[in-house]
Amino acid sequence: MSLLRCELRLALRLLDCKSARAFVGCPLRLNSADAAGADLVPASRRGVNSPMTEKRAALLLRRLRVRLVTSAGVAAALLFGLWLKVEDARAPKDPPLIVPGQSVDLGRVELTPLSLILAPPAQDGQPARLLMQVRLLNLTGESQTAVFGFPPHPPELTINDVALPEPEVILDRDDAPLTQLHPRLAEQVTLIWQVPPDWQPGPLALMFHRQTFKLKDNLYGQSSWLQFQPAARMALTLPGAS
Repeated sequence: MSLLRCELRLALRLLDCKSARAFVGCPLRLNSADAAGADLVPASRRGVNSPMTEKRAALLLRRLRVRLVTSAGVAAALLFGLWLKVEDARAPKDPPLIVPGQSVDLGRVELTPLSLILAPPAQDGQPARLLMQVRLLNLTGESQTAVFGFPPHPPELTINDVALPEPEVILDRDDAPLTQLHPRLAEQVTLIWQVPPDWQPGPLALMFHRQTFKLKDNLYGQSSWLQFQPAARMALTLPGAS
């Protein structure tokens, strides 16, 4: 820091810039600490804005800018690393285990798993299906088309540590795909997964994610749905497991 200050004083001394002296806020007379830097300029040219002194001053200022930019980059990296640690600490490492009939808050909706069964294929030549009946309740004050958030994060079903593709969401009362959910109106829906052809009934794992709502985000100061976090998990074993 002392070397950086010495270089700055020497550069301003060589440029004889009054505005720069006002910015620093201290006299720019060379003292014993600056003697080493002052010796670089011949005595006959000290205080004279010759091409050589201007070149030397420009070089010192360039070095100063490089050091300031480097310091700012290091500080930004440290702050970003600290922010990642804080966000990682806020996210639950092991979300709570729930059972059928127990509700979980997913942000936009409240989901209550009711049952999970293995159903035969819808058509010949297709794989069997896993059907999970759930009750959904819109917790917001407006109709939701993105029931499981955006991008969608429906319950994630895992078989043998392999996550299945996203399920089809069917509104039971219409026997049609769910398109929107109205506020404070509970609906019963069925989530449908197609299982691998060679799968045998056994242990299953379900993961539920909650999307965080922020009244004013840090970018635009507007209300936004932000990142997803694990909210709950469920472990089930279908009949016929070995």
